[in-house]
Amino acid sequence: MLMLKAAFGKVCVTPEERAPLQGYDPDLFVAQPPNDVQDDLFARLLLLDDGRSRHVLVSFDCCLANEQPFWARHSQGEPGEFRKFRNTFPEGTRQSWSVAAGTTEQFISVHATHTHSAPEYFGEKYTDRVAAKLIQLTAELQPVRLRAAEGSCGIAVNRRPKLARTNLCLQFLLLETLEGLPLGGIVNCAVHPTSVNNPRNRVSPDMVGLAMAKLEQHYGGGFVSLFLQGFSGDIGPKGFSFAIKEDTYPLVMSLADQLYLSIAETARHLQPLPEHPLACATRIARLPTQEGYPVQQVETELHALRLGDVILLSSSCEVFGGYASRLRERSSSQKLILSGISNGYTGYLPSPEAFADGLGGYELNASPYSEDACAVFCLKQRN
Repeated sequence: MLMLKAAFGKVCVTPEERAPLQGYDPDLFVAQPPNDVQDDLFARLLLLDDGRSRHVLVSFDCCLANEQPFWARHSQGEPGEFRKFRNTFPEGTRQSWSVAAGTTEQFISVHATHTHSAPEYFGEKYTDRVAAKLIQLTAELQPVRLRAAEGSCGIAVNRRPKLARTNLCLQFLLLETLEGLPLGGIVNCAVHPTSVNNPRNRVSPDMVGLAMAKLEQHYGGGFVSLFLQGFSGDIGPKGFSFAIKEDTYPLVMSLADQLYLSIAETARHLQPLPEHPLACATRIARLPTQEGYPVQQVETELHALRLGDVILLSSSCEVFGGYASRLRERSSSQKLILSGISNGYTGYLPSPEAFADGLGGYELNASPYSEDACAVFCLKQRN
């Protein structure tokens, strides 16, 4: 009989040297530690092993999760102008982490929390800390059981058009010892961590990281909570506006409190999950691009992991929230956790509704994709 084992870990990746920040413009917004460190950044790790295969989830307080540069369309430029997003990690990072964990690269899933207040680049000084922790975790695996619950996240709004209906689904998975001691968890919802402003050159995991810290403090005992960013391409934080002139950090703390309370309320409804072997699949979806983009297709990564009767589907795109309801309707017999900005970065993927509504906006201007990409993405997710 297969026995699921797990180990959680957490390492500090707060920059210790001058750090251009990825979220807005790395040329303009540069953090000078320690003065510009508002909050510490962390990589949170979950090692899973059922005796047949070993898998790793990494939730990293960074904006993107790419090992290769990516060219986005310039959101305010002329046709044919592009913005280069630098790679967040050195090439070969996932491979090195797989070696450290004693598994293969396809079983490593790396998720950016998408905080806009983190360095554009984390060198080997920081990625090696993750590798060292993974080596340690291989000796700390212990039998676990799973519980899960679904709730609602009240801090997200649709940012195009403003305040339109959006996906508020919040998923919480708890892993505990066979004796019922909480070890760690996974939180998934669609929020957009863009709240740290005035000034913008501060380092912070934004409201999502602060909420995870509150949850970890609540459970205590070394509890680690991974945040997996949802399909948040058209989502914004409730109550935030770039028109605000004063320091927005009080709002950040308020949003973190609200998110934590939503998780705590969801946790009241945790139910056991049935046991199933771990299973994983990776697909490459070649999404057609708009006329004028340098290539006709962009290779995007889709990753699926079965954990109990929950399926974690992740995409390297910054996916619009409209896809969440589509995928859940087609997978009514399964619990889905949907995560974007994972295992790379391949730009905004607007929904069919966004392509058709005529509103345009930053996200559509920056996206490399044509409307034909929508059907290709949905087809690959189903398969």
